[in-house]
Amino acid sequence: DILPPAAGTVIPIDSTSWPLHSHIKETMLSDKNANTYIPQFVKGSIIVLEAPPTYDSVWVDSVGAIAGDQVAIGIYGKNEEDISKIDLTLSFSSDNLLYNDVIFDQSRSLTAQRVEEANQGQRNIHIGLDFGEDTPLTPGRGLLATVLFDIELSAQDELVVIDSTSYLVPEGQSLEFHQTSAAGGQTFAPYFTAGYVDIKSATDAGEEDEFILPNEYSLAQNNPNPFNPSTKIQFELPRAGHIRLTVFNVLGQTVRTLCDEKLPGGKHSVIFDGRNNNGGKIASGIYFYRLEAGDFTQSKKMILLK
Repeated sequence: DILPPAAGTVIPIDSTSWPLHSHIKETMLSDKNANTYIPQFVKGSIIVLEAPPTYDSVWVDSVGAIAGDQVAIGIYGKNEEDISKIDLTLSFSSDNLLYNDVIFDQSRSLTAQRVEEANQGQRNIHIGLDFGEDTPLTPGRGLLATVLFDIELSAQDELVVIDSTSYLVPEGQSLEFHQTSAAGGQTFAPYFTAGYVDIKSATDAGEEDEFILPNEYSLAQNNPNPFNPSTKIQFELPRAGHIRLTVFNVLGQTVRTLCDEKLPGGKHSVIFDGRNNNGGKIASGIYFYRLEAGDFTQSKKMILLK
């Protein structure tokens, strides 16, 4: 039997001759005039990483934002067995990220009893999701919660990491999945992938404009466009009201609801991370985003190019 390579093994990828055809001795290119030449070849390699202890996993959005913005960070999860309880314990690496709230709209956690705790001084958050033995979280993947952060207006350029941690309460909490008794009753740490908020400082002009109330509704072109993997969508509201910002495909099918709530008048921005409502990455192509606010509706086209 051939044993799989051990973690840490580096497997080189190099040019070679093809044994089934004796005339093919090396990598060659031919043009339309049948001229052949040998291109410069750069070797590559595959680094074998250690397999995760479980295929159950939790991962965090990575987004870009401007100082003074509010950002929504999606927390996603995948489980292969029925789960009765989840403890999500997260840390953020900078005081320029200010915890605001946790929301569960369009998540897999709507049926759970929920507990949210935050310690801004320690820069950590605990989200407890209790589904119960009789109504567990069934196998699947998707959004578990969305954490809202405000960014300090005075923040300078900074990459803020959102990582797993232990939440310091008397009984202590860690990132854990709890299986139902029927599924085995095990408690374990899922495989975790950290996320980040890439903060860019606001310009002086931009800071002054934040306090000017717009005269009319408007929806700006996303930036960057084309984009990969995320893009920023800005819009202006002349007054407070309920708005809905939706991404949909060329068939008119909803891909992602970015915002569906009441917002104050002023300038707003949302980061679209190239994922659908279930947390899956969408394919390259043309998409549209639409702002609905009262009688106002406007749509624009954007392109995801991987």
